[in-house]
Amino acid sequence: EGVGKRIVILGAGFGGLQTTIELERAFRHHGDVEIFLVNDQNFFLFTPLLPQIASSYINPRHIVQAVRDIRGSRRFGFRRDRVRSIDFERRTVEFVEGSATYDYLIVALGSRTDYFNTPGAREHTWEFKTLEDAVVLRERVLDLCEHADHTSDAAERRRMLTFVVVGGGYTGVELVTELHDFLFRYIARRYRNIAPGDVRLIVLEAAPEVLRGVHP
Repeated sequence: EGVGKRIVILGAGFGGLQTTIELERAFRHHGDVEIFLVNDQNFFLFTPLLPQIASSYINPRHIVQAVRDIRGSRRFGFRRDRVRSIDFERRTVEFVEGSATYDYLIVALGSRTDYFNTPGAREHTWEFKTLEDAVVLRERVLDLCEHADHTSDAAERRRMLTFVVVGGGYTGVELVTELHDFLFRYIARRYRNIAPGDVRLIVLEAAPEVLRGVHP
């Protein structure tokens, strides 16, 4: 008693940021408790709207909010840095720049794409986790449409306009739906050498159904 405690939260996604806000509310009047949030970006990303970035439906700035703006007058520290390692015995987190000790550690760093040991999957596919991923995918789709619009080879045009989404979960289905709307409602109407029949969209899902957890 009387010894200060430091709570370190790694990750400012939905889990980490909400945890930080709730802990700050609970310990707001405890001057001996320090709350410290770390994230590799200085903004919170509203990931459910990433597919709308890929389809150009909304602007990237509309789905991000600066962590410091969210913090406002709340009493917690924030650091933009990347975690390199965690020493549980010494209760220390090593960052790219420096380190921090903790009394309590909360890890909410999100997930990485699981390729299920499929050969070539990592090298020949596009990830879809970050804002950068969505922007790069959008630019790639537009680039393919530009090339398809001026090619005289019909088979090559159809090949360029074949898009495969691996994963029939919420993100995969929403992404392919956004691409469908973008390609058929915008591209096929404005690119004079691209016909709706040139576009092919495919969802690959290992399970027998998509959107598991939703009634058939």
